[in-house]
Amino acid sequence: MFTVNGAIADAMASRYRIERPAVVRNVSDAPAEGLPATGELRARLGLDPETPLVLYQGLFREGRGLLPLADAMRDVPEAALVCIGEGPLEDALRECAQRQRLHLLPFTPPDALRCLTPDATLGAILARPLTESLRMGLPNKLFEYAAAGVPTLAGSGIEPLAALVRQFDAGIVVDPDQPEAVTHALRTVLLDPETRREMRGGARALHRAHSWERERETFLTALSPLLDANHA
Repeated sequence: MFTVNGAIADAMASRYRIERPAVVRNVSDAPAEGLPATGELRARLGLDPETPLVLYQGLFREGRGLLPLADAMRDVPEAALVCIGEGPLEDALRECAQRQRLHLLPFTPPDALRCLTPDATLGAILARPLTESLRMGLPNKLFEYAAAGVPTLAGSGIEPLAALVRQFDAGIVVDPDQPEAVTHALRTVLLDPETRREMRGGARALHRAHSWERERETFLTALSPLLDANHA
């Protein structure tokens, strides 16, 4: 049996009184050296290379911290926010986009997204832990951002996410329900070149430590007894 992070593995073992499942994280299959910036995203948005750019990629829905993030960006006029995806909050985000530097792009297939993500300065994952599944989750976006060398603005309520970001200094962890804290975190990362440089290095380190090459070895090691039994 497999699951995607240690918190869920521990919960399953305790709840169902089973052997702890093997952990195989749903990481990016990008090469260990990561993905290069292409300039494609900034060109589509009409932004120069020096403009700090916050990226959210995924579903536009309640509980993802999108509208509070858009509000917080008003206090960082030097920067821009781009949301790539679709969902129920699209109309509300379009209304925000009329008043501030918020750009919306439609759902983009994963292969095409890999050419856009590396242009960001900071990737946002401000989901609130509304359910047990969310609280113990490890969003794929973390690994997509890390593969692109993009630090993560992470919500503190998602414990495995916050732990990995802190472990690798791969971004900054904040309570998404505290607007002033979100604004401070944005300014800390976006407007300080040295902080950005250090956190980009942390994101790259996180990707190297959790690349698919490594996770694949865990997967194959866990499968090998089953394969051996079938050939016995």
